[in-house]
Amino acid sequence: MTGTASPAGADAADPPGPGPGVDTDQWRRRLLTGPDVVPSATTLRFASLVLAVLASTGSLYGYMALLVHTEAETRAAACMKTVRLPGVAKGTSPMTDTTVVLRCTAPYLSSITLWSLTGTLLVVVAMMLAYAVTPWCILHAVHPGPGEGSRWSPVRLWRRAPRLSRRGLHLLRDNYPDQAAVAARVEQLAERIGLEARRRPRCHLNPYAKDTGARAFGYQRRTYLILHLGLLKLHRTDPAAFDGTVLHELAHLTNRDNRPTYLTYAAWRAYLVLVVVPFLAAFFAPGVFLHPADPGAYHLRARLPDTHSALSLVLLTGLVYLTRNAVLRVRETHADARAALTDAAAVLAFLRHGPWQRGGRLPEAVGHHPSAARRLRDVRNSAVLYRPGATAMFAAGMAIGLIAVNLGFSGWIAFLTSPRGQGTPLIEILMRLVNGTPATVILAQVMVLGPAAAVALLLIAGMACVTMWRARLGVAHGGKPPAPWRAGLALATGVLAALPLSVIYANAGTWGVFGDGAANTVIVVVLTSLTLAVIVIALFQWAAEAAAAWIPVSGSSLRRGIAASVILGTLGAAPVFFTWFAIHGNVSITWVQTGPPAAFIRHWPLAEATVAQVVALNYLSALPGCAILMALPVLYVAAGAARRSRTTAPAWARAALGPDARPIRRPSVRARLRVPLIAGLLAAGLAVAIAFGYVIVLRAVVGGPGLLAHRGDDLEYLMMTTEWICIACCGAAAFITALHSTTGGRLSPALLAALTAAGLTGLVMPAPVYVAVCGSRAWTCATNNPTTYGVLFGISGTTVAVQGTALGLCAVLLARTTGALLRRRPGPGAGGPAEAGDRKSAPTARTPARRRALATVLAVLVMGSLAASTIAFSHYVLLT
Repeated sequence: MTGTASPAGADAADPPGPGPGVDTDQWRRRLLTGPDVVPSATTLRFASLVLAVLASTGSLYGYMALLVHTEAETRAAACMKTVRLPGVAKGTSPMTDTTVVLRCTAPYLSSITLWSLTGTLLVVVAMMLAYAVTPWCILHAVHPGPGEGSRWSPVRLWRRAPRLSRRGLHLLRDNYPDQAAVAARVEQLAERIGLEARRRPRCHLNPYAKDTGARAFGYQRRTYLILHLGLLKLHRTDPAAFDGTVLHELAHLTNRDNRPTYLTYAAWRAYLVLVVVPFLAAFFAPGVFLHPADPGAYHLRARLPDTHSALSLVLLTGLVYLTRNAVLRVRETHADARAALTDAAAVLAFLRHGPWQRGGRLPEAVGHHPSAARRLRDVRNSAVLYRPGATAMFAAGMAIGLIAVNLGFSGWIAFLTSPRGQGTPLIEILMRLVNGTPATVILAQVMVLGPAAAVALLLIAGMACVTMWRARLGVAHGGKPPAPWRAGLALATGVLAALPLSVIYANAGTWGVFGDGAANTVIVVVLTSLTLAVIVIALFQWAAEAAAAWIPVSGSSLRRGIAASVILGTLGAAPVFFTWFAIHGNVSITWVQTGPPAAFIRHWPLAEATVAQVVALNYLSALPGCAILMALPVLYVAAGAARRSRTTAPAWARAALGPDARPIRRPSVRARLRVPLIAGLLAAGLAVAIAFGYVIVLRAVVGGPGLLAHRGDDLEYLMMTTEWICIACCGAAAFITALHSTTGGRLSPALLAALTAAGLTGLVMPAPVYVAVCGSRAWTCATNNPTTYGVLFGISGTTVAVQGTALGLCAVLLARTTGALLRRRPGPGAGGPAEAGDRKSAPTARTPARRRALATVLAVLVMGSLAASTIAFSHYVLLT
């Protein structure tokens, strides 16, 4: 092998895996630059771009459906201003916005849906066609180099205009010594960087470009490399800079980012041509779409764009543009990192030699190409490879928010056009959803809003899991992991910011929950935003803990672990997210049922507290199987923590690092599982003891006959007090567990403790009620009327599990704050429940067999209790 060698970057000098004296940067670059081990950052941002394009296209085309029919737009706008629910002023009803929009757009629902679907299909087809012809266009429409002069001077722009080459660019010719030498050197560099022979590029020369640039492109199996004419001279005068230039382009092929890159270019061009231009035409000349053959249709109508329309177009187009630039920026950073593995000195020479534009903070943050100074910093610091970008998360959140609301609107359309909804006044349908039986209300809302909520949550979970698995893999052998709350907060903010820009609000001419500045809507905005932020941040934190638990023990592929995390995270967060999606943006999210207790029990302890109920939590508790779904992701993390440590490197590490890769260190499992299990057991025992003691004392004070005097009031009181006792004990168990965990993995252990306490107490919670009411005849009362026991068991079991878990989540936040105040910090290198935070434990430490058996028995018992309470609740409460 010939050419410029670099002691710092040659493959032979790279250690195969992390170990004593090993450069952690080499480990990160090998595992995180390409898509072989985990999805690459380029793929992640490209997914955000696809979501942004689809969501923006659907929203703008849905609005165009009204713009092209001027009478429809006028009538709908007038209807929006006048229609309100009877007796409701200024849109304070939870159903007001939905009712107004659906009633006023009802005559145009099919047209709106058709336009949205047609526009989305056109953009997708155009994007794929543009991508298919991209290699031919690049080879035949030749772009010269940058030339001289100012950036926007006419001479420079003319010189940069593409030249059409009839035959296309020719290959490097062997009969020219300089071109033959360059071709041989490119082949050597392709072999050094690890590019397979079948994927090595065909080298073409661009004689029109006098600079020292290069460009790699093509499909996955047929790739091309265009070398500008100036590189021939650079190969003679500065071989290191030449090697760095070529290695950077070959790194794009090694990272396999050429497909998402040129799909990104195609998506942006298709969006401009098929979305932005038609939207402007529909706004100023709508007759073009209805009567294209009429010359009068092309006369622009004099009108000023309303604020909502203009802002929607600008923000949605800006979203697509910024997401496009994020894809293009991150691919350059990862290509530099991959090339530096082969020859770091050559890459540094290339970055110093290139004619880069100087940029400030704003161009670096939103531009399509990072500056030379930024690239030099990033190539020396591999932490940039795994840190989630807040801007990318915000853009992904906006796209997900648009898709969620648009799909929710489609769900309403499908419901209104179904046999159940046809011919029924809209107000009657909405009131029937609110005032029906619990089973019918839940079923109807799941049918209408379930698909939209499921798609949105699946996308959020996918972003969270891929991002946090990459982050945890980057710090598996040292380094401080990124805070999950930063990425989660950025994504949640994007979801909230996208809601007013969707089809439903654009057609209504309103900003939804953000539209009114009245004081009575401030609390709605705050609770809507805060609740979503907590849900998304908790999902990111859980994804980080799942990655930390499973990365050291995953054998064949990390992609399977990521897929399992996405599925379980979606299932676990589904009840909570669906509840938020069903009530967000309206006053029902603030509803708390209060009122004076019955006169008979008014003097009893905590009588006022037992009457107060949070409607959102009650709705969450009424969802069948909610507790079981919430327990699945927690048990998944516990299962990963309980697995035996690997004594050899996993297959995915050997494939990326070589056969001599070392296993990933992990702490002792014993310290992670013992605390939540013990805390849950103690909390369950304490809750049962307090509940029995409380009802015994109450029976002694009030007297047995007194508890039987008003069966409805006192029975509800007894159920509520015993439930609150259990819920408080669940929160205490979560708080103690989270406070004890100092390595950052607080969420899963704390929720495991809360669920353990809830599952065990749910089995015996009806017993204190029977003891209070029947005294020594409690067993006889229970056996004589098993239906009553089923009702009590179903209500208590589901309520304690769901609300105890919710309180446990609050306890985690409190424990984290308390731990920060007490200055409890993790040790060096500790960042999660499965990282090397316990330096005393050997890499082969594992949970003793007895403790694993006990954990298995407890898990089966808890899941069995939750399943039994779900069945009882569904049978005795929902379906009766």
